[in-house]
Amino acid sequence: MIRRKRLALSKKLVYDTWRKEDYMNRSMEYLNKLLKDDDTVVLGVSGGPDSMCLLSLLLRVREHVNIKIVVCHVNHMVRREALEEETFVRKYALDNKCFFELKTLDKIEKNFEAEARKLRYDFFKEIALKYHAKYIMTAHHGDDLIETVLMKIVRGSNIKGYSGFPIKSVVDDFYLVRPLIFYTKEDIVKYLDNNNIDYRIDQSNFEMDHIRNRIRGNIIPLLKKENSNVHLKFLEYQEELLANYNYINKVALKRLEEIYVNKRLNITKFNELDDVIKRRVLEVIIRDIYKDSLYLITSNNTKEIINLCLSKKPNGKVSLPLMYNFVKSYNEGYFKIVKYSKIDKALLKEVFEGNNQRLEVVSESLDTSNYTTRLLSSEVKMPLYVRTRINGDKVRIKNFNGTRKLKSVLIDEKVDKEFRDGLLLVVDSNNEIVFVPGIKKTKFDKDINEKYDIILKYKKEGEDYE
Repeated sequence: MIRRKRLALSKKLVYDTWRKEDYMNRSMEYLNKLLKDDDTVVLGVSGGPDSMCLLSLLLRVREHVNIKIVVCHVNHMVRREALEEETFVRKYALDNKCFFELKTLDKIEKNFEAEARKLRYDFFKEIALKYHAKYIMTAHHGDDLIETVLMKIVRGSNIKGYSGFPIKSVVDDFYLVRPLIFYTKEDIVKYLDNNNIDYRIDQSNFEMDHIRNRIRGNIIPLLKKENSNVHLKFLEYQEELLANYNYINKVALKRLEEIYVNKRLNITKFNELDDVIKRRVLEVIIRDIYKDSLYLITSNNTKEIINLCLSKKPNGKVSLPLMYNFVKSYNEGYFKIVKYSKIDKALLKEVFEGNNQRLEVVSESLDTSNYTTRLLSSEVKMPLYVRTRINGDKVRIKNFNGTRKLKSVLIDEKVDKEFRDGLLLVVDSNNEIVFVPGIKKTKFDKDINEKYDIILKYKKEGEDYE
């Protein structure tokens, strides 16, 4: 993130719709109506223009409403500028008589975006509890709403997902509020410049490696050429979808009580429901099962369940992520944990699948995560085998002297207890573990610039390894 008071980008920002006298009035009006004396607000502040703008608005509110502001900063420890950004935010918060809380993240080796987001919000909720806060606020704005909606459309979601995010929602015991949703990035930067407010710029936001950045850099400018206030149209779209979703949800919850008893689904009654109610009923059931891992469930998963229920087959199952099956048994449907297969087979083919996991022998890969390993055949006893763990398994971890109990490694890495017995391991003919997929690299793993002649890649159903 580079220190800037004025945004200097390769592409000139357009402020044609900006009115100098409009100092984020709509957001200010919203905050003034929302906040009361003695309220506490927990605010995520990265130091970028968005969060610095929202912090400035809250400071203005505080001039006439007695609120407590808790500035929360997350240092992801990824970029060189991270420490300087932390120092900047800390100083700004304390200089303006705000409370300051810091979270430093350990290295995240897989699903960075999703995991980092979860850790950030867990941190915000932790601080909200500490300060007895009513509100958690983030600086998501109108452009963020457009990006989120378009990403959901591309990747697939449900009605609520397609709506993006609302200005205010309930998360556990708190209100999650996004007061900048009425404005664009251009508006925010103009406000900061007009008010001489310092901020930092994260250059990674302009890299085209991520779909969000590609939407931001390529698609949103085209939409704004058609309508400079297109973000407000997306806001209307969001409100309309949420209204429909709330009605559907109300109906679905009522029907759920009638057809889902003791965790058993009455298939005859389920099949009588309207299609949109069917999907919502399943979403409610699945959400209760998957909780924080709900993002692993796709629209195809729910379609497969619905199709199985509608089929004339008396029995059947649908395989789902995290080792769950939906089982149809005559007129009943239910979700159950898969019984893990004990696997012990030679890795003789290019693809091995078992326990809803996949191991693949590939000729090349740029992936360096724990989902991929590179081996030198002369350093292991060939052939290789695939098996599940056995009592007493030990493993030699890369850059670690000696051996460790595999059980301890899995516990330290917070691998779900239910999944440990079904995890596919690769061992050599001496029963030496050479690959603990998705968890840790062993001493046999070669760096990408070293000599190797075997590349193994791993995928767990519902996850991507790249």
